[in-house]
Amino acid sequence: MIRAVVDPSVFVSAFIGNPDAGPGRLVAAWRDRLFVLVVSPLLLAELAEVLARPKFERWASDGRAEAYVAALAARSEHHSDPDEPPSVVRDPKDDYLIALMHAADADLLVSLDNDLLDAHLDDIDILHPAIFLARVDQAERGPGKAEQFFTGETQAGRELRLFYKHTAYDTFTDETGQVFDNPAETEITGTLDGASIEVFGVTQSMSKGEGDSVTVRTDQGTFTAVAGDDVEAGAHRAALRRYMEWRPSRGWDTEVEGSAFEGDEWRFTVLVTNGRVSEHVEIRMSDELAQSWVPGRPTPPPDEMVAEHVAAMFRGATWTKVQEASQHPTTLIWGQPRR
Repeated sequence: MIRAVVDPSVFVSAFIGNPDAGPGRLVAAWRDRLFVLVVSPLLLAELAEVLARPKFERWASDGRAEAYVAALAARSEHHSDPDEPPSVVRDPKDDYLIALMHAADADLLVSLDNDLLDAHLDDIDILHPAIFLARVDQAERGPGKAEQFFTGETQAGRELRLFYKHTAYDTFTDETGQVFDNPAETEITGTLDGASIEVFGVTQSMSKGEGDSVTVRTDQGTFTAVAGDDVEAGAHRAALRRYMEWRPSRGWDTEVEGSAFEGDEWRFTVLVTNGRVSEHVEIRMSDELAQSWVPGRPTPPPDEMVAEHVAAMFRGATWTKVQEASQHPTTLIWGQPRR
């Protein structure tokens, strides 16, 4: 059974919100014993403190907040809080949740907080409640169930839905020795206005907020659809991003697409991709360094050597790091390429 740490903000949303929304359904799943809730004194204290604030009085009066917290505490797995949790996320107040996950060896963390959802921590899963509920449902029904990860409207006003099912995983070990699974093979299916379509490929165009879209090649033609703006659609976009930005266990594929000598240095344009998302990274090196790579041979170094070196640079990098590198040229200072 899944063991999860849940951010107190999710419980607050469930307490004051629609029971049919993601946080409310998560609490219902906990009541139905579909997952094990992992808590600590600090987590329960934070929840109690937030619910005691004046703005929540109309929901929390008559002892309802205290009963709610007590019920959560009564049927949960308790762990102690670490004395000094390491700083790993944008908001230091959230660090204890990450530390609790590690201390309890929990499977994942559930949150509505973008500081956590955007953290891209390689050794743990941080999921939106809607995505977490899909995983709980999949665990209950077995591995064959396909999960919906996108709902949107095409330019012609047709409803496009996309579903995925992981059929194989790659085990990946990062530079710190942490081992985790990546979805190496994923079967994608879809419907257009409710009718099944065969999906040949998906590309994404994602932004913060509204306007996120996908372009899908199918047996019925190519369609571009813009995602809806409700909570569920946002969770589906997160699932799409996770699939598209999958890091292969062998490392990113790299290919030199162009080179030129400008000023006093060589400049290489290198494509970095996993076959789903791609970025161009510019690598620069002085002519002196270029000559040292292959002594006695004309410069520049062969494209294959440059591509191998860039692949080694990004071996353990997340897609976010690749995107950051694409924004600014990388200048190589010394050393021969790693082989």
